[in-house]
Amino acid sequence: MKLAYRTEIDGLRALAIMMVIVYHAEIMMGGYRLFPGGYIGVDVFFVISGYLITSIILRELQNGTFSFVRFYEKRVRRILPALYAVILTSLPLAYLWMTPKALHEYSGSVLSALVSISNFWFWKEDGYSAEASAVKPFLHTWSLSIEEQFYIFFPLLLVFFYKYKKHYLLSLIVVLGLLSLQLADYMVVNFPDAAFYLLPMRAWELAGGALLAKFELGRDRTKYSVTSTVMPAIGVFMILHAAIFFDHTTQHPSFITLIPVLGAMIFIWYARAEELVTDVLRTKPFVAIGLISYSLYLWHWIIFSFLKIAGKTPNTEKKFGLILIAMILATLTYFLVERPFRFKLSRKMFWAIISAITVVIVGLMGFIYTHQGDDFRLTSTDAHYYKKEFSIVEFKRLESDTLGRNFKTQQKTTSCGMRDPEDACRFGNEKFVTLGDSFVGHYETALQRRLIPYHEGLISLSYEQCPFISPDLWFGSVAECPIINEKRAHLMETFKAPKIVIVAADESLFETPKKRTADPANDGRDNRTGGETVDPQKAYQSYKGRIASLLSQGHIVVMIFSVPKPDVDPMPIYFHTLLRHKVDQSTEVKSQYMGYDAYAQATKTDKALEIPDHPHLIKVYPKEVLCNHQGHQCLLITAQGSVYNNTGHLSIIGADLVIQHALSQLTTRGLLPQSPAKGALDENLSRS
Repeated sequence: MKLAYRTEIDGLRALAIMMVIVYHAEIMMGGYRLFPGGYIGVDVFFVISGYLITSIILRELQNGTFSFVRFYEKRVRRILPALYAVILTSLPLAYLWMTPKALHEYSGSVLSALVSISNFWFWKEDGYSAEASAVKPFLHTWSLSIEEQFYIFFPLLLVFFYKYKKHYLLSLIVVLGLLSLQLADYMVVNFPDAAFYLLPMRAWELAGGALLAKFELGRDRTKYSVTSTVMPAIGVFMILHAAIFFDHTTQHPSFITLIPVLGAMIFIWYARAEELVTDVLRTKPFVAIGLISYSLYLWHWIIFSFLKIAGKTPNTEKKFGLILIAMILATLTYFLVERPFRFKLSRKMFWAIISAITVVIVGLMGFIYTHQGDDFRLTSTDAHYYKKEFSIVEFKRLESDTLGRNFKTQQKTTSCGMRDPEDACRFGNEKFVTLGDSFVGHYETALQRRLIPYHEGLISLSYEQCPFISPDLWFGSVAECPIINEKRAHLMETFKAPKIVIVAADESLFETPKKRTADPANDGRDNRTGGETVDPQKAYQSYKGRIASLLSQGHIVVMIFSVPKPDVDPMPIYFHTLLRHKVDQSTEVKSQYMGYDAYAQATKTDKALEIPDHPHLIKVYPKEVLCNHQGHQCLLITAQGSVYNNTGHLSIIGADLVIQHALSQLTTRGLLPQSPAKGALDENLSRS
């Protein structure tokens, strides 16, 4: 018996995709964000996929007509044509708008999507220095890869148990689902990125749908009962409740995700004709959106992502316009690509076209990926300059001729960041010490170069996501931070003469501090990201207390406050400026400024970091350096280049501006001599 088409399933798809789109669009109404938990629409899709795929396989097994070849060909016909259409459309935009690093990551993500492992690609990607999520055009294919992995492995299990252990089939689905749910609930606390991206922690959602398919086999699901009139409404209510009341702080996926998953299962099982909620989702608008939901899922993120890449921030009205454009493109894709490739092309013609397009896409993406940022789109001079100064995030630039041990990997490296403090990079007379996370790290190269004409040196104690705080706290993915801070504190106490200590931190980390784990070193090396959170005020107080401790030891402390953060990524803007050189042969780069009040935001943050004055304390406010244009407009681009490496960290250009200001204050205090010889950095930044 063939699986009957259920229009309400397409209606449920429509509800799920619209929640996802509104969530990604970040639409605000009356000061509130619509569907802050709209990401659960993907979980609803997983339930639907588990139900439909398992239903198809079980019915064909029951009829004796199941074929792996036919099953996988149908999946390819369903998935690849629309995906290829979106990839080929996005390629010219990526070529024109993306920076070398972003284009490299883009090509890698496309290649990973083609082989159904993009969820692994985005999970393993270096999230701290990689492009921000909003500007990764194929980030949304992680969920597609999970479904494809399910299509590969689950049918094999299903067929085996159906043929040889049929009486265990229901137990198999239940046991796999429960194990996956329990694993997800554990992983979301300790390794949330893995919990989010990987199939073992999402399989229970697909198993929920599979369970319905197994129960439905040989049963009349639509038989009338009193519960049938109320359960569909309860199911949809549970889904909407999660979309409205979940947000980015919700531990997901976990036991709490049972709310939307059970809601989807309840609706799928109890939906029947002449029931209000079911009939609503069977109406033409819902069914129409459900039919194009796959293409709509592909297109909407591409549109939002490239808009971000182009540096645009649309208002609410324009966001609704963008959603309409996505729906138009999805409709065209459905009728011109999806339907012909699924139902009209012969097997021979289909595979010939798909194979040819695959070769083209793999060839183009492979070429871009293997060039790793060597940009052939710029003039040779601009390409050399761009690569020299901006091909690496600034906090990872400083290196030493002497090898030292990276604490996390335990490997020897020339890089100064993330070293064991006992193996810290040391330069010259070591009069200066840099102490903090990557937000002190991005000053280190500029400082080291500026100190050369003073005949001064430094010790680098920067460590990503690890500001100088109490050894009871840690942040992000560096559970080893307490050990690092214990070693830093001990090292600072051993110095016989006072140091000039440059202290800075990413204050946003202080909003999510976590309690020290039982085994920080090994948890850090295992890349644990989850932990017991504590009051953010403890982080702020600890940071200020550590600075007070340094002052009490007699050290001169240069405390660098908040960096004004742009609302757009300035690197593409600067890159596009260089691209224009190739067209109009111009050489001038004009200064550009941020389009929103970054100065006010930095001022607000600085107040939270403020500490009492002290004779040995020098306060440096980057906003005074970077936002001294009329009306406190903050610099984004200068004649030398971008002030930022991304939307948070400074480039060598921006870092040098702040460091010059800090050194001038030290000179005023008599801690450095007046007017040193011309520094090395000036020559490095010259375009002549």
